[in-house]
Amino acid sequence: MTTIKDGGQDVVYAAKMLVTTSRTNDSLALAGVMLILGSLSWTLPALAADRESAFRGRRLAEANCAPCHALAQFDGSENAEAPPFRHLGRRRPLATLRDEMLADLFLRHAVMPDFEPDRRQVDDIVTYIESIQE
Repeated sequence: MTTIKDGGQDVVYAAKMLVTTSRTNDSLALAGVMLILGSLSWTLPALAADRESAFRGRRLAEANCAPCHALAQFDGSENAEAPPFRHLGRRRPLATLRDEMLADLFLRHAVMPDFEPDRRQVDDIVTYIESIQE
């Protein structure tokens, strides 16, 4: 059986395979399908919320961070001292980054933009950063 990714398409495939391969025990197959579909009701909204948050985070980063930082998975930073977003998880735990962004990160670096994100904006940016880590 496969795991959930790409909006649950693999889960739907797994449900089809379960039904196809378990014809001799229909009640077992039905129970398996119900379990898979039940898990979708919990996971798909979370996946959609993370995608929306990451999308908003990318847009915020493009507007405020792109002059120095590499934002994508394969580009280079304009400023050699500004780490690519995809490598930030190597430098520090990303949970710590959330706290630093809400505290004084933008004040500690002279070349940082005049940007004071609120908690939701910080969560969106960090969610985006998490989504592109190598």
